[in-house]
Amino acid sequence: GLGLAAGSYATRWEHAGRMDYLRQAAVSTAGVFVALALLTLATRFEQGYSRSAYLIFLVLFVAAQGGMRRFRDLGSILTARAAKTGFQRPVVIYGAGKRGRLLAEACGTVPELSGYRVVAFFDDDRNLEGKRLDGTPIFSARSKKNHPAAEEVWLASPAIDPAQAKQKLPMIWANLPKRRLLLDLQAF
Repeated sequence: GLGLAAGSYATRWEHAGRMDYLRQAAVSTAGVFVALALLTLATRFEQGYSRSAYLIFLVLFVAAQGGMRRFRDLGSILTARAAKTGFQRPVVIYGAGKRGRLLAEACGTVPELSGYRVVAFFDDDRNLEGKRLDGTPIFSARSKKNHPAAEEVWLASPAIDPAQAKQKLPMIWANLPKRRLLLDLQAF
């Protein structure tokens, strides 16, 4: 009843966002508290009933729900990657922030980008050096590691100037063709 009233059954979970997860957690929390209130009214918590058990159940239930949703997302990404056949052009994404991650995820889910494979991220933030984003290594200007071969560099942010990018990128990537991610809404 609570889930239906809150609209949690109307969510398309394959496209769920942060607010959908928060709504589901709130509905679950409300459900546990309603059950706890009814039990209190009916039994006055006589011997054998534990309030903390309900709170532990709530935490485990909400965590399991969130985990299952994210596991489903991971499953769809892995399935899409496994279904790809043929050659994929290796690319480097300049920018390991939200836009870079969005661009990398699009390679695994958007049919028009299925012919590309992200082999590395490059970022100006030296603190990201040696870390990974969705399993892909992040390099910076101070990186001394072997850089994977690529055919293109994709600029994830409009703030990145292609001329400056050429100067900052390692020699192996500096002269590669560059493309920029543009997010645009068009009126009709």
